[in-house]
Amino acid sequence: MKRATLRKFDIPNIISLHGRCLVVMSHNMKPFVFLFALLLLSASSVGAGLFHNPWVLIPSGEFVMGSSAEDIASGAVLCETVCTAKTGDLMGDVEALRLCRGQCKPAMYGNETPVKQVFLDAYEISQFLVTNAEYLRFVRATSRPAPRNESRATYTLWKGDTVPDAIVSHPVINVSWYDARAYCRWAGARLPTEAEWEKAARGPDGLRYPWGNELPTTSHANFGRPWSGAGTLTPVGHFEKGKSPYGIYDMAGNVWQWTNDWYAEHYYDASPTKNPMGPKRGRNKTVRGGSWINIPAVIHSASRVGYDPLNRIYDIGIRCAKDAEE
Repeated sequence: MKRATLRKFDIPNIISLHGRCLVVMSHNMKPFVFLFALLLLSASSVGAGLFHNPWVLIPSGEFVMGSSAEDIASGAVLCETVCTAKTGDLMGDVEALRLCRGQCKPAMYGNETPVKQVFLDAYEISQFLVTNAEYLRFVRATSRPAPRNESRATYTLWKGDTVPDAIVSHPVINVSWYDARAYCRWAGARLPTEAEWEKAARGPDGLRYPWGNELPTTSHANFGRPWSGAGTLTPVGHFEKGKSPYGIYDMAGNVWQWTNDWYAEHYYDASPTKNPMGPKRGRNKTVRGGSWINIPAVIHSASRVGYDPLNRIYDIGIRCAKDAEE
């Protein structure tokens, strides 16, 4: 951002700064120099993370939702292979290998079946994940508490109620389902349903990953890595090759994303084939997409997990949706 130069004589009487206006009416500029400098500092602290997050229209129609038996079997094999080869790189101990292999049993993916054709009315979904800079605006406007990890302080990236420059464009984490819902409502939107999220991620034809059926690489998504503080996540919109068929970013890896639905393991068995809204009640809320810590077998587009809606943890973030404008 190019900084303005203030002089002691008159300047135009209105200066616009990221939507804020400083009205200058005096010939003597000295009283205003300090105020203007404060505004510049305020804008520069979050300005790098402010950008347009457009809505993407997802047209009405059917799409393939869920995973087939063949998908699940191949996913389990892939999981076992990756765990054996890569766990040393990811976490580096026998316990990590055991936990990784625990994700490889076909039964772990049973909550993705049966595969079916589902019809959705048209809706809109945000092209990018909600960033720390965007969430900071929400915190300042509503006085909602800043994001924080409730189990380990090292996973909290904000400094009190401020956002370090290194993460302004990264997706916000350590937010509960209730935080996510409040943010989307504040933004004039809502959380997507599971079905809306999945269609936006894989398109109408049931692609295994947002970009297609090929396995993810480091050019597609942020996945399979250890925690490294501010450098763990990647800026939203970073992976051009990882976009979904609708041009939506970060639908695989980086952070799991809260949806509106209550989680039920076997919901797909009885869910309607038109505009499913999830179970009427439950204990956990469903998250989708996988995160920076997960292996390729976990970040496929049908992957679904339930989390306590009160949890604020290091790999769940926010994406908003809304009804299509008529």
